[in-house]
Parts: sequence; C-alpha cells; structure tokens
Amino acid sequence: MDQLTLTVAAFALVQIADVATTIKAIKTGAKEGNPIVAWMMDKLGMGWVVAKLAIAGGAAYAILSAGVLWPLWGLTALMAYVAWSNYQIIRGRR
Repeated sequence: MDQLTLTVAAFALVQIADVATTIKAIKTGAKEGNPIVAWMMDKLGMGWVVAKLAIAGGAAYAILSAGVLWPLWGLTALMAYVAWSNYQIIRGRR
C-alpha cells in the first residue's frame, strides 16, 4: 500500500470512529464538546454526520492538493484522540 492510500485510509477510519463513538457517547448521556459540531447537531439532526464527513473530506482534499501528507497525519492523530476520548466516556472512565 502506498503512502497516499495509507494516509487517506487512516484519516477516513478515524473519522468513522469519531462519528460512531460520538453517537454512542451521546446516547449514554454525554454532551458534544465541540461547539461547532454541537451547533450542527442542533440544526441538522443526524444530518450532522454528513456535514462533518463532508467538512473532513474537504479538509483532506485541500491538504492533499497542497502535495503534503504530514498535516493529514496530524489531523488523523487528533481525531484518533477524540475517538479514544469518546470511548473512555462510553466505558464510564471519564
């Protein structure tokens, strides 16, 4: 697998993990910590998922269009942390 494919795959997987763990954490009574995402949830209902993934995809496209991979790895790490944090909430550790 080449570096570009690996980078995009990792980014996409953590976006899915973030959405899935966010939905599960909210169902357990947690509140969305990102005010922009909270606003999208309020205004769009479950459409926030499409909006969030579209924004993430647009960011990835912009970064990749610049011809660099490392910023996308930075965002991937950040979103992996968010998904991990959500998981900790689901598990009752936060």
